[in-house]
Amino acid sequence: MKDVNKILVVTLLLTIGWMPTAVLTADEISTKISGARLQALHAEFLTNKDERGFWQEVQAIADAGNYPFVESMDNTDNVRLTFLHRQGAQPPANVLLLANINHVIPAELLFERIGQSGVYFKTVEVPKGVRFLYRILENDPLTGLFAGAKYGTRVHLLGKDPDPINPSKRIIHDAFGPGRDFSVTWVELEDAAPQPYIVDRGSPRGTLTTITRPSTTLGYTHQITSYVPPNYNPDHAYPLLILLDGASYFSTGSLQTTLENLLSEGSIQPLIVLGISAGVKDGQSQRNTEFTCNPRFMSFLNDELLPWFTSKYSVSADPNQRIIAGSSYGGLFATYFAFNHPETVSHVLSQSGSFHWGRENDDFSYEWLIREFAFTEKKPIDIFMEVGVLEGEYSWADPEFPHQIVSHRHFKTILDMKKYAVTYREYGGGHDMLNWRGGMADGLKHIFRSIDKI
Repeated sequence: MKDVNKILVVTLLLTIGWMPTAVLTADEISTKISGARLQALHAEFLTNKDERGFWQEVQAIADAGNYPFVESMDNTDNVRLTFLHRQGAQPPANVLLLANINHVIPAELLFERIGQSGVYFKTVEVPKGVRFLYRILENDPLTGLFAGAKYGTRVHLLGKDPDPINPSKRIIHDAFGPGRDFSVTWVELEDAAPQPYIVDRGSPRGTLTTITRPSTTLGYTHQITSYVPPNYNPDHAYPLLILLDGASYFSTGSLQTTLENLLSEGSIQPLIVLGISAGVKDGQSQRNTEFTCNPRFMSFLNDELLPWFTSKYSVSADPNQRIIAGSSYGGLFATYFAFNHPETVSHVLSQSGSFHWGRENDDFSYEWLIREFAFTEKKPIDIFMEVGVLEGEYSWADPEFPHQIVSHRHFKTILDMKKYAVTYREYGGGHDMLNWRGGMADGLKHIFRSIDKI
């Protein structure tokens, strides 16, 4: 994205006689427009005062990959981003930017309307080099904006197009259940960390299989996604990756492409993947029940699912040849499982693990698993964990809530104190697969450096 003035649109509209509904500071109303193309757009406005032409020019800029508008900031590692929204037939009650960018107060996320025009804008400040998902909503209730609730409580409002201006879009099929697709769009700044392994290089392909399996332990079904590498040999014992939300990683996280690119360049060994999606009981996902350090789900995985899976595929029984991975609640459960079953798996790969989570009726509201690590003897496991710099959302309804970054730093301190082998990093992005797909490759490369070749 090219660097342009953050308030470019406001400036252009002021030149044709529109005034914003809120008072803007002199610093915000800048008449300096950078870039020859945008200077020409400004001149056109002065002459024609044409809103239709304005939107045509904006769309052309967006189609060229230069949207949202980016402004550098002096003496800081942040940039400002300006988003636009075009009004439909009737003025909406509000226009909201729904994104994981460390904001939870609705007023910080609302667009401003330019006078009586059909143009709305919102400027936010983010660190350089980030990538994150977002969408723009009209007539939002302005409640439930914290963490995952911001999407789950808005299924009926999400619509098909998250931002008509932005050409970067993708449909996530069955995101909220069978037949309930979710369209997403994103921002990816020029200096965002590269994700080279998600690009198809024509590497040899393995085999992906998906089944629905009933559980005798739990009494309901799970979607199981199995992956075996190219040239699979049933007489060879392979390393195993146990992956929470496995179907999502394969469908939206480019995981098969990632694995095969890593394998082709020799960064990992051929491995088998056991992907586990949250169970479905009476048509409802059990993710929030199963993945929150649930001992019954842990028993199901260790005592029912893994024996079944290892009877079908040739995987190593050595815990040092096994990794368990997941994101959000999946990262929390992966860490919980390895902590309780180091005889089963030695390596944890956690992406934005929900380590803030606390058990109900506990003496402490949050960070239950972190305290378990603190007050229990060290286990023979190692942990690769990461969290995004845009995951700093506080719950203003509960000031004691430790957001993702805080809880990760707390956990890292405890792990260091207990002398665990831990690799920790904060990546430039939010709580989403857009970032986890790249982090998965980095985590696997790191872990496989310590796994003996077999």
